[in-house]
Amino acid sequence: MNIQLVHLDKNYGKKQVFRDLNLSLENGIYALLGPNGAGKSTFMNLLTRSIRFDAGTIMVNGKNIDQLGNQYLKMLGYMPQQQHLPGYFSCANFLYYIAAMKEMEQRDADEQINALLKKINLWDRKNDRICSLSGGMKQRLLIAQALLGDPDLIILDEPTAGLDPQERIRIRNLIGGLRRDRIIMIATHVVQDIECIADRILFIRKGEILENFAPWEIHEKMPCGVYEVLRPFGSNPVEELPFKISMMNQTNHGLRVRFLSDEKPFPDAAEQEPCLEDMYLAFFGEAGLS
Repeated sequence: MNIQLVHLDKNYGKKQVFRDLNLSLENGIYALLGPNGAGKSTFMNLLTRSIRFDAGTIMVNGKNIDQLGNQYLKMLGYMPQQQHLPGYFSCANFLYYIAAMKEMEQRDADEQINALLKKINLWDRKNDRICSLSGGMKQRLLIAQALLGDPDLIILDEPTAGLDPQERIRIRNLIGGLRRDRIIMIATHVVQDIECIADRILFIRKGEILENFAPWEIHEKMPCGVYEVLRPFGSNPVEELPFKISMMNQTNHGLRVRFLSDEKPFPDAAEQEPCLEDMYLAFFGEAGLS
């Protein structure tokens, strides 16, 4: 699948969100990262056709999205961030309801729903009401409904938000196994969850794509160095070190502090290989932590 965003503009009244946005998407997993208000939700709403753009064109496999109409919607699977699910439905009935909305044939719906319930590890809960599920189970069910109809484009809005580590890993692994022959777009604030599964990472701020890179390109894209120092227990590295601190861990010997700096600031500072969280902090600073 191929999606081209060509000279795209989007305004909300006098506020301009996107201006002359150009982007090409091929099969793979894309992570959309940026602080609140960066334009992530607007970007996804444009792709799901929830809102209209003011100028420009979106092309899907060489065809104008406006000309495709409902044919494009059948290519699309969407998982919203909010868990507004009908609690009185069973898991299976909810998926059959979504299948009917997508105008799926009964045989296809039966096969896909059974397969998806097993894939998301809810087969044993298929007849349970949604209101009895945990947050992680509801997230998996939302992913399943987005996969019904075998869509070519899957858009996931904060798929691991608010989940415990075990559920986050489960959903991360599930998403990672879906990349074959489709485009998956993930908007998230949980940087660690997409570093190991994303094929491309997009940094967005104020409606502008700042960077579009592969995870293995972090080292060459990183605008500064990453260092670690050891500080004694009881110290306050946030006040003592005038740097952007990306991480602090307690060890047997004290606090291991990871921070960003243009140059090696102390003799005992050990240079580290940058990770995506370091790069995110370097680009967005405190604004990216909101």
